[in-house]
This record gives sequence, C-alpha cells and structure tokens, in this order.
Amino acid sequence: MQRIARKPFPTHIFVFLLPAVIIYTLFMVYPLFDSLRLSFFDQSVQGPPVFVGLQNFQTLLGDPQWSQHFWNALGNNFVFFSIHMFVQNPLALLLATLLTVKQLRGRAIYRTLIFAPTTLSVVIIGFIWSLILSPIWGIFDGILKSIGLGGIIQPWLGSDQTALITVSLMSVWQWVGLPMVLFMAALLGIPEELIEASRVDGASPWKVFTEIKIPLLLPTIGIVGVLTWSTQHRVYWRRLTIIPIFSVRSFTEHSTAFSFSRAIRRWEPPSRR
Repeated sequence: MQRIARKPFPTHIFVFLLPAVIIYTLFMVYPLFDSLRLSFFDQSVQGPPVFVGLQNFQTLLGDPQWSQHFWNALGNNFVFFSIHMFVQNPLALLLATLLTVKQLRGRAIYRTLIFAPTTLSVVIIGFIWSLILSPIWGIFDGILKSIGLGGIIQPWLGSDQTALITVSLMSVWQWVGLPMVLFMAALLGIPEELIEASRVDGASPWKVFTEIKIPLLLPTIGIVGVLTWSTQHRVYWRRLTIIPIFSVRSFTEHSTAFSFSRAIRRWEPPSRR
C-alpha cells in the first residue's frame, strides 16, 4: 500500500509572523511582565528599588487611604463593563438584524451614521456631550422639557447617582457601531438556504432568529464580548475630558485612572501635593 506523502510544514509562516510578534512582545508582553515585577519593589525618589514582596498589595487592599479608592474604581469598572455588555451588545445585535433586512431602504446611510461616532476622537466625543448635557446651555434638558419630562432633569454628569451611567451610555453611543459591523458580517455569512428551508417548514421570523441565527452567531458573540472587555478601558481618556468640568471624579473613577493618578501623585514633590 502506497503511503501518501505529507506536505512539509510551511515554515515561511514564521517569517510573516515574526515582525508582529516582535512588536507585540516589545510594547505589550514585556511592559506587562515588567509592571508585575515592579509591583514587588518599593521605588523611592532616591536610591535603588527595594524588594518588599507582597507589601504593596497589602497596602493597596488594607490601607484605607488606598483601598477605598481602589474598590470604588473597581466597582465603577464592573458597572461600566456591565452596561456595555448588556446594553451595547444587544443593541448592536438588534441594529445589525434590522440593517440586514433587504426590504429596508437606505441601509447604507443608516450603517454609516451609526458607525460614524466610532471613527471620532474620544476627546471630541467628550466635548460634544459635555455641551449637550450642560445644565447651563445644553440642549438635552430643553428636549426633556418639550416632551413633558422636565421633572427628571438633573445634573447628569454632576450627580453621584447618574454620572457613571451617563458616561457609560455616552461610550455605548460611540462604540455600538463596532459590534454592529461584526454582527452584520456574521449575519450576512449565514447561508440563505438555511433561512429559506426553515421558512418552508413553517418557522416564524422569531424562531428563525432564535433557533438558527443565534446559534450560528455564538462565535461572533464571544469575540464581541472579549473586545468589549478590552476596549472598555478607553473610558479613562473620556473621563479626563469631561470630569474636570463637573468635578465628580470619585463617582466615575476607573481602575486605569486610579493607577495613573496614584502613580503621578507618588512621584510629585511633597510641596506640590
């Protein structure tokens, strides 16, 4: 019996992957592990770093000066991520489903308008929404008054009850176009024969969506979930743009902001603190 010769392993793949691996290692992997290494040392302004083991973690979690702000920032992280996961992603799936309906006119225009905020700078987004929600000259309060909802008006970015949710919804408005495009690509990739066969069998549109499209979308839903977790840290830069105007830092402080601000304060001269 003649053996089938195996194809040689395509070693040229390593040549194409090597530049990306080197760049990713230098700017992502190495800083990550170096930061972990530095967490076991105490670096004073003068003198070499001193190994202190887990003392920095004990200070972070046990010292009230640090732990209160840390747990507050971590809680804000969780709320912000939850709003994106359970508001942004279902909304993106709904929009993608509607915009893949062939009978809908102007689909390209709607796609462009929804995706456009994703291409804008977070600084521009923050400035625009700070103007819209301003209690002095913002138009949002006027819209609420015109539809009879003036009783719920409040300082949206200046209240501890609404600041974090408002900033989160601003971020949802900006980034909902990204998961929408991913869902649209997955929906358009579903074979039309499956949809037609289910309709012939008498399946309703809801059953087609829940029993055929959703199972086929599960890999994309997983990817969108990972991207949501990785990109939600961008809120920090939006927070820097908006929060200085309304001074509600503790209500929207993010874990990245917490680390950055504490590091800057750690290296400030005592006379400037």
